[in-house]
Amino acid sequence: MVAVANSRGRGDVIALLRSRGADPMAANAYGSTPRGTAELVANYEYRTALC
Repeated sequence: MVAVANSRGRGDVIALLRSRGADPMAANAYGSTPRGTAELVANYEYRTALC
């Protein structure tokens, strides 16, 4: 999900992507998911937007 909105506090971008059908559990070629990345960086806003 655009590397969790480029990890720059863009919860609004995450919400927009979700509203357009982006899947927070879609894995990239390395098996990483946007939700997993949000949990890794421990960003509350990202985790809430992706759950």
